[in-house]
Amino acid sequence: MADDKPKEIAPPVTAPQSPPAATATDPPPPQPQPPQTQAQQADKDKDEDIPHYTAELYRHTLLRGANAGSLLVLVLGTPYMLYTGTRCPAALFQRLGRATLQGTTVGAALSGAGTYYTIRNNAEEQIYDRSYRLRYNRGQCYMDQVTYGGVLGGLVLGAALVPASRLMGGLYGASMGFGLAVPTQVATSGHFVAKDKEEKK
Repeated sequence: MADDKPKEIAPPVTAPQSPPAATATDPPPPQPQPPQTQAQQADKDKDEDIPHYTAELYRHTLLRGANAGSLLVLVLGTPYMLYTGTRCPAALFQRLGRATLQGTTVGAALSGAGTYYTIRNNAEEQIYDRSYRLRYNRGQCYMDQVTYGGVLGGLVLGAALVPASRLMGGLYGASMGFGLAVPTQVATSGHFVAKDKEEKK
């Protein structure tokens, strides 16, 4: 007696298809990144470690306060002294240098006091975060470098311009360097703006 059960038909066997060929518009496949060596990881951990983060925060705020105090005196004091009759370059330098020295000192003191009242109730993690952000901010780091260069250049120039008292002349020149560093940084920091725009694309 014939079996009335229908026979199962096997599905057709198809050959495996190869993946489509890459075209010129397809993005390149991601390249595997080499694993970090122990030395690279140690350098990264060292960079992220800020042992004296509170002192580094104060260093930054004191510098910015000195920049602001010196710049304010230069902007307001120079036209005032010229208006009141101080036209001799040597006399103008000494009078303006004395004023910027006072402005630098007051600006740094006020900035330090403001920092203390700002962070006095902050947790250690918050202070560390502030220091970390300032350390790895390219604009702030560049401002620090310009400030150091301006202060050093002013110190040498001031000592040369006041031979009778090279110490005071150096202090006058250095205090002016704090203020002059601000427009110098603004005028020369365009490459940071261009680089940030390229990274955001």
